Amino acid sequence: MKKDNNTSTVSDKVEIKKKKTKKQKATTEVSDQVESGFINLELHKNTSFNNVLGADDKLANIKVEKPAKDVWFRSHPDFHQDLYIAEAAINRSSIRKQSYLVNAKTKAKQAELLNALDIVRYTKVALICTSTQVLQLWPIKLFTGEGDPLLAHTSALEAWEDSKEGYIKMFWAGGKYDWRLPNNPKVFNEPQWPQNKTLMRILELGFRNNVISEMDHPVVQYANGEAN
Repeated sequence: MKKDNNTSTVSDKVEIKKKKTKKQKATTEVSDQVESGFINLELHKNTSFNNVLGADDKLANIKVEKPAKDVWFRSHPDFHQDLYIAEAAINRSSIRKQSYLVNAKTKAKQAELLNALDIVRYTKVALICTSTQVLQLWPIKLFTGEGDPLLAHTSALEAWEDSKEGYIKMFWAGGKYDWRLPNNPKVFNEPQWPQNKTLMRILELGFRNNVISEMDHPVVQYANGEAN
C-alpha cells in the first residue's frame, strides 16, 4: 500500500510534542530572565541630577507618550514607576520627540549617559487606559528639587491623581495643564487592565526598542557631535 505523506505515525506525533514542550519551556525561561532583569531600579532612585552626575493578555507593544488632548483616560492606581527618560527627535527632520529609557548597567555609566544626553527628564511613568481600551505609558515630568517647581509639572501630577479616580480629558492651558471630567461618567466602561503582566513587563514592552544603555547609542552620539 502506498504511504500517505500527510499521515503521521504515533511515534512522530509524540516526538513533535516533545520538541514543542522543550521549546515552550525555553521560551518561558528567557521571558522570565528578561522580565526580572530589564530595569535596574537602583539607577532611578535619586531625583537630584547633581548628585547623580557627581557621584494572558494579547499585549504585544505599548505606546509611550502623553495622552492627547482629545482622549478620555484613566490611570492605574498602582502601576507607576519613577524613571530617567531621555527625549530625542524621531529623525533629524522631525520636531516630534520620542522617549528613551536611560538604563545603564552601572551607576558610573548611568551618570555618564545622563551628563551626555541633551534632554533627560526624571519622570513618573504611569500606565493609563483610554476610553477605547487602549493601554499607554505616560511619562510625567517630576520636580527634582532644583529651583522652583513648575506649574506644568505640578498640574500634570494633580491631573494624574484625579485620573486614578475616574476618566478625565487633559489639555494645555497656558503655562499649566488643566482637565475636565465627563458630563456622564457612566458612558465609559471600566478600564481593562492587564491581568497577567507585571509593571516591569509592561515597561519592557513600552521601551524595548528605545533603551539607552551605552555611549555608542545614536542619540548619545548625536548629542556628543559624533554622528549626524
